[in-house]
Amino acid sequence: MLRRRIIHGFSACLTGLIMVSCAPRRNPSETFYYTDTGHKLSVGFDNKIRLEGLFPGVYTSFGYSGQILKKQKSPSGCSYVFKNSQIGEEAELIFKLLENRHVLCIYLKAKAANGSDQDPIELLFDSVPDLMEGMALHRYSPVKAWTRPDHFSSFDELDSADNQFIYWRYRDSIYAAAMPLGGNGTLSSIGQRHGKLRVYASGGTGSSISSDTIPLMAIAFGRDFYQIVGNLVEVSVGIMGYPENIRTKKEFPKIFEKLGWCTWNAFMHDVDEKKILDAAKSFQDKNIPLGYLLIDDGWLITDDNKLVDYSPDRKKFPRGFRPMVDELQKRYGIDEVGVWHTLNGYWEGIKEGSPIQQKFAGEMHAYKDRIIWLRDTVSTIMIPSPATGALTEFYNNWYDYLKDQGISFVKVDNQNVINQLATPQLSLWDAGELAERDLQQAIATHFEGAVINCMDMSSNTVYHFGSSAVARAVEDYYPADNNLNYKLEFSCNAAGHILMSLFNSIWFSGFVYPDYDMFQSHRSDAEYHAIARAISGGPVYLTDIPGRQNREIINKMILNDGTILRADQPSLPTEDCLFQLEGGRPFKAFSKEGNAGLLVAWNASDTSLVSGTIRPADVVGLKGDTFAVYDHFSQKVKILAYQQSDSIEIGRMGQKLFIIVPVEDDITPIGLLDKYNSPATILSVENSAGKCLITLLQGGIFGAFCRKIPLKVFVNQREIEEERIIWDKGLLRIDANDSKDPVKIEIVYSQ
Repeated sequence: MLRRRIIHGFSACLTGLIMVSCAPRRNPSETFYYTDTGHKLSVGFDNKIRLEGLFPGVYTSFGYSGQILKKQKSPSGCSYVFKNSQIGEEAELIFKLLENRHVLCIYLKAKAANGSDQDPIELLFDSVPDLMEGMALHRYSPVKAWTRPDHFSSFDELDSADNQFIYWRYRDSIYAAAMPLGGNGTLSSIGQRHGKLRVYASGGTGSSISSDTIPLMAIAFGRDFYQIVGNLVEVSVGIMGYPENIRTKKEFPKIFEKLGWCTWNAFMHDVDEKKILDAAKSFQDKNIPLGYLLIDDGWLITDDNKLVDYSPDRKKFPRGFRPMVDELQKRYGIDEVGVWHTLNGYWEGIKEGSPIQQKFAGEMHAYKDRIIWLRDTVSTIMIPSPATGALTEFYNNWYDYLKDQGISFVKVDNQNVINQLATPQLSLWDAGELAERDLQQAIATHFEGAVINCMDMSSNTVYHFGSSAVARAVEDYYPADNNLNYKLEFSCNAAGHILMSLFNSIWFSGFVYPDYDMFQSHRSDAEYHAIARAISGGPVYLTDIPGRQNREIINKMILNDGTILRADQPSLPTEDCLFQLEGGRPFKAFSKEGNAGLLVAWNASDTSLVSGTIRPADVVGLKGDTFAVYDHFSQKVKILAYQQSDSIEIGRMGQKLFIIVPVEDDITPIGLLDKYNSPATILSVENSAGKCLITLLQGGIFGAFCRKIPLKVFVNQREIEEERIIWDKGLLRIDANDSKDPVKIEIVYSQ
C-alpha cells in the first residue's frame, strides 16, 4: 500500500506532464532542447546549453565510458538509453517536461540497481556553461538537522553531499533551481565529485528499491527567481506523490496566531510547575497577553537520557499537568499549553525495561548513534518500529494521555533521526514516510495538527510532512553574549540566525510556514530578531526570563489581545541579496501585507557600517507606480517610483524597517505606527469624494501619507481636537486611541 501510493503519484505526475506540455507555449524561446555526442547528452533552455555532458551510473559498478544506444523524443520530453561498454549494463535517462512551468524532471531507469548507501545510483554533469554564481542549502555536520547557505562560484566549491536544494544564475541572467527527489524506495541528494555536479539516489544500507524507475531531480529555469522556485516545489511534491505537502494548501494553526512563551532559555532543564505559574504571573503583571505556553525539555521522566514514561516528572509536577493547565487558563488567561518531546521519545529513545519498552517488546527498532552534546561514545537507541504499527500506537497512547491532561499542541524535536529507521527490509524513503505519517496523523487526530516540527531539515522529513504546517527553519536561538559570532551554524549570533532563517526559507517555505524559533525580548539584539519574526509569516514566541520582558518591543508585534500581526507570506531575501552572505551592503528581506510591502534591511556583516539602497521594486509582486515609503525607526515618509532607489546606511548589528504602500488616492493609509507590521492593523479602507474612512483593529497612533492637512478628523464618529492631529511633510499622524474596538477614522480633506 505504501509503495503503491508513490508509484501512483509517479504515474499521475507523468500523465499530468504529458497533458500540460502539449499546451501552447507562452514564449517560443524559453523551451528545452537536447543534444548528444553519442556518449553523453546536454540540455538547453532559452537557446543556450545549460547542463552539459550528462551520464548516468552506479558509483562502484557502472562507469562513465559507454554509448547512447537509442533515443526517443515526444512532446512531453525524451529518453536516452545508455550502455556501459565494459559490463554490458543499460540505464535509461527519462526527461519529462512541464514546459509552461519551465520545469524539467529527470528519472533513471536501471535494471537490478540496488540503490544502497555503498552503491548509489547517480547522474553527473560535466559542466554548467556560463555559471556566474550559486547558493546551496547544505545539511551540515555533525547533527545534520538543519541547512545553511553555502555560496559557490564553481561546482568544485560545492559540498560533496547532502545539499537539499541549490540554485544558481547564468551570465545572461537566467536562474536555475534544483531539488533532489524521492520515491519508489530511494531518496536523492545533490553534491559534487571531482568538480562535477552530481545527483545521487540511495535506498539505505542494504535495502532494495521498489521500482526500476527512480525520480532523481527536478530543475527549473527562468528569469523570475521566485516564480521558478514556486514552480519547482509544486511540481516536485506532485512527482513524489504528496501534492498536499505545499504551504499554500495548508492552514496556519489557530493556536499560533497568538503570542507564545517557551520555558527553554528561561529555565533550561530546571523547569517545574511553580516556575511556570510564576512566569505566567509575570506576563500578567506586565500586561503582556499570552495565547500559549510551551513546556520544553525538562518535564519528562527519563533515565540516562532515555524515556521512561509518558507522564511528567512528579518531583517537578506533583499534581500532573491538568491542575496547572486549568490554573494557567482561568487565572492567567493562557488558553493553550503544549509540551516538547523528540520523535523517538527522548534524545536516546526508550529506556530498556521501562513500561513503554515492555509494552512494545518485540516491536522495537534499535539503531546506534551518538548524541554529540550528551556523550562521546555511540549508544544503542530504541524506538517503537514504524514497520509494525507500533510507532502509531506509541504516539496515539502518549497523545491520549497528554490531551486528557489538558495539553493542546506539541513541539517534536530530533526529527533528523528519521534516517536511522531504515533497515534491509525498509528503505530510507519508506521509513521516512511511515514515521512521519504515524507522527503527523496522531497530531492531527489529537491536536488538530498543531505542532512545531523541529530538527527537521532532512529532505526525508520535509517531503513527508503531509498537511503539517509549521516547522523550524533554523538552528536554535542563542541569547546574545560575547561568545557568539557570525558563522552560519551552531551558536551563531543574531546576524547568522537571521541569514540562515531567510536563506532556508527560500526552499523550506514552499512546504511549511517557517518558524524562526523563540527569542528573548530583553537582550541587546532583541529588535534585530523581533522585526525578522514580524515579517516571517510564521509563529512568534518568546523565551524571556520572567520579569525581564521588554513590553515595548513585544507590543510592536501584537494586538491588545495577543494576536500576532503576522505577514501574509513568508519573508525571503530580495533579489539583489540572493547570493550575498558577507560584504559591505545591507542584507534585505521582503514580505507583504495585502498590497503593502514590508522591507527590512540589516547589517548582517562583521563590519561597523554597511551602505546600500532600498526601492519599492525590492518587494516582489507589489503593484503600483508610485509608493509612500515609511521608515519605521526615523518615522519619516518618502515618495518613490517603483524602480526609484533611496540610500541607506546601517551600523553594526543594526536594522531598518520600511512600510511601502502604493499611492492611489489623496490619502494613503499606513496603519498603526507603533507596530512593525503597520498595514496588518487596518481592517478596511473606503475612499469617497473628499474623505477617507479607515477601520482599524484597535486604537493607537495611526499614520498615513497625505498631501495636505485634512480639514477634519473623526474617531468613532466624534470629531477630535487639533492637537491630536499632526501633519509633517506628508506624514499624517492621528491619535486614535479609543476604548472601543474596532476604531473607525474618518478623514475629511476637501469640501
